[in-house]
Amino acid sequence: MSGKSTELVNSLLAGPARENVGGILCNDPSGLCLVAKGAMGNAERSGIYTNLTRLAAQLRSSPEDGTVADATSAAPLITIEADDSAILVKDYDGRTMAVRVLVKA
Repeated sequence: MSGKSTELVNSLLAGPARENVGGILCNDPSGLCLVAKGAMGNAERSGIYTNLTRLAAQLRSSPEDGTVADATSAAPLITIEADDSAILVKDYDGRTMAVRVLVKA
């Protein structure tokens, strides 16, 4: 990971405003994990997040009239909720970002 990437990831995890961020993961367009920090689980299974973003993008299609979301459409934000945390997943220009947010009881 390059120095600039490390700085970016560390800035996303550091500071009092981000005390509830439990981890962050970034995949390339093929689903290969580029960065994993914090409690994001097994980096070997990180491609699941990339697959989820692709499947969610397909939900934006309208089979009734045959239209498909174009390249200018914003990628959907996926939220996976658990008892103690939520994972937010979104595609940014082919890179999939997943952020674990801890839920306060």
